[in-house]
Amino acid sequence: MAPSVPVARVQLEYPLYCADFNPEDPGYLVVAGGGGESKSGVKNKITLLDTSSQTHLVAIADVELSQSEDNVTSLAAQVNSKGALTIFAGINSSSTATINEHFRSFIATCSAAGSTATEARAKIEPIAKASLFTPSGLETYQRITRLSPLSPEPPRTRRLGAIATGLASQGEIIIFDSTKEKVENSQIHGRISLGKSQEAADLDIIENTEQKFLVAYCTDYEIIVHTLAEDKPCKTETLYIQPHPDAFIQSIDRPRFRALRWLAPEIILVLNNLNSRGGAELLVLLLPNRGLANVISQRRLHSDMKAAIGLEISKLSSSAQSEEMQFIIAVPGQNNAIEVLALDYSTTSGIGSFKTYTILKALHPAPMTQIALSGLFPPSPPNNSPHHVKLASVSTGNLVLVHTLCLQKYQPKSKGKEPRYVLCRPGTGLLAQASSILAILAIILVAFALQAFLEIRGSSPPYLGAVEYFTPGIRNLPNVPQNPIPADVSRPDGLLEILASPQGRGNLIHVGQNEEGMLDTAAHEDEDKLLQSGSKRWEDLGAHEKEGWKKKLTEAGQWAGDEAETVFKGVFFGQLAGIVAQAMGG
Repeated sequence: MAPSVPVARVQLEYPLYCADFNPEDPGYLVVAGGGGESKSGVKNKITLLDTSSQTHLVAIADVELSQSEDNVTSLAAQVNSKGALTIFAGINSSSTATINEHFRSFIATCSAAGSTATEARAKIEPIAKASLFTPSGLETYQRITRLSPLSPEPPRTRRLGAIATGLASQGEIIIFDSTKEKVENSQIHGRISLGKSQEAADLDIIENTEQKFLVAYCTDYEIIVHTLAEDKPCKTETLYIQPHPDAFIQSIDRPRFRALRWLAPEIILVLNNLNSRGGAELLVLLLPNRGLANVISQRRLHSDMKAAIGLEISKLSSSAQSEEMQFIIAVPGQNNAIEVLALDYSTTSGIGSFKTYTILKALHPAPMTQIALSGLFPPSPPNNSPHHVKLASVSTGNLVLVHTLCLQKYQPKSKGKEPRYVLCRPGTGLLAQASSILAILAIILVAFALQAFLEIRGSSPPYLGAVEYFTPGIRNLPNVPQNPIPADVSRPDGLLEILASPQGRGNLIHVGQNEEGMLDTAAHEDEDKLLQSGSKRWEDLGAHEKEGWKKKLTEAGQWAGDEAETVFKGVFFGQLAGIVAQAMGG
C-alpha cells in the first residue's frame, strides 16, 4: 500500500518554469516564470513561498519583472554571508537589445518561515545582470543554472555555480564563483565549449576530498567530467558513452541522457530516456581511476512513464563524515507523475538497491516543468516534531504543489553507530544480496539432489517423483555394486534394505544361505525356479522353520525381534541347513 503523502498547493497568476528551495531552510521555496516578451498581459515574476505548513502555501514576496524581456527560464538559490537568500536566474534581454544580459542576480530577505510574515517584512530585489556567454546571441538563453551542494559543516566559503546555454549555435558551460552576488568575468573559473550544435542536457557539481570541484555534464550520448583545482590546470575527461542497442546496427537510435546527479565523488546517478518513448531508466555509474565508468546498478522506472523530464536527489545525511546514508530520488515524467525512490549508500559496502517509495500520479492539469527537493534539516531543539523532506513541483498551469515526505528513525544494527533518518528501511548491498541469493540457490539445489537420491533408493516418499524421470539403469545405479551380479544369481544384501529399494519393487525376494552359512538375500524374477529349488513363501513355512529363520536374521542384524513379521509376507525362504540336519537325525 502506497504511503499517504501530505500535499499543499497554491495557484499563482503566471505559468511556472523553475523552482528551488532555500538550501538552509526548507520552509522557503522560490518559483519563477511568466508569459515572456509578449503582449498577452501575463506577467513575468519571481515569487517567494512560505512552505512551512503541510497543508497550505503562502506567497510572502514577489518581484515583477519587465514584460519587454523574456520570462525566467532557470534559477538556483543559496544563502549569502549575511543570511539573505541570493537567487541566480536566467532571463533573456529584450529582442531589441544589443547585448543579451541573460545572467541575473536577486536578493530575498525575509523573517523566519512559519511566522506571520508580510510582504513588508519579506521582499525580493534585483542586484545585477551580466552577459557571460560568448557569443551571447539574443536567441541563446540560460537553460540551466546549477550550484554546488551546500557543505553540511562549516566553513562554507567555497561554492561554485554553473550555467549552460540553450538554442546556441555553439553550446557553452560557464563555471563561476557563486559566493559573490554580482558575477563578472573576473569570477569565471572556467569555460567549456561543447562544439557546434551541441547542448548540455544537464550538469551537476561536487567537491571531492582533495578540495577539487568536479563538474559533470551530459550531452545526448556522452557524460563528461571537468575537474577544477586551484594549483593544477583544468582537466576534461569523457567518462561514459551511450552504447548502441545493437553493436552491428549503428542506425538504431540509442537511449538519450536526460539528467545526472553526483551521489559521491566517484559515483554518478544518470537518467536515461529510451528511444521511441519506450520508457525511462536510472543508471548508477562508478568512476574508475582511469578509463570509462562502469554501470553498477540499473533500474527501469514505472511503465506509465514513457519519458522523464528531470531528476532531483536529497542526501539524508547531516554530517560530512557519515559512512552510511540514504538518497531520496525523484523523477518527474511527461505523464505529470513523479516516482519517488530511495537508494542506500555506504562508504564500505557501496550502493544498495533501488526501492520505490511511492508514485505520485496526475499531479498537474498542465505540463509539469520542474521539481525540487529540499535537504534534511532536523527541527531545532526542543522541537521534537518528525523529520521530513519537501518535494515541490511546478507547471505551466500556474500551480505549485509541495509534498511532505515523512522520514523514519533508523538504528543501525552495528554497535556504536548513531541513529539516522531514512525514507525507506535500508536493505543489504547489491554484493551481499547476490551472495545471499547464490547461497540460497545452492542450498535448494543440494536439497533437491538429496531428495531425488533418497527417492531413487526408495528411502523417501516420492514428493518429487524423481524415479519417473530416470531409466531403470539409472534408478538402480545407487544399489549396483562395483562388480555387478546377474539378476538370476543371488548376492548378499540386507533383507530390509532390498525390500525398501527399487530392486525390491515388482520382483520376488529370496533369502537363503551360501556355502559358508552366511545369509544370501537377492531379488529374482522367476517364481518357478524358486519353487523347484525347494524355497517357500514365508506364510507357507512351518512354525519351527519360521523360528529358525527369525533367529538367523536376528543374529545377522537384519531383523529386530520386536518388528512385525508382516514384512516377510511374500518373501521366499530357502531350506535352513540346521533344520534339515535336525530332521534327518530325527
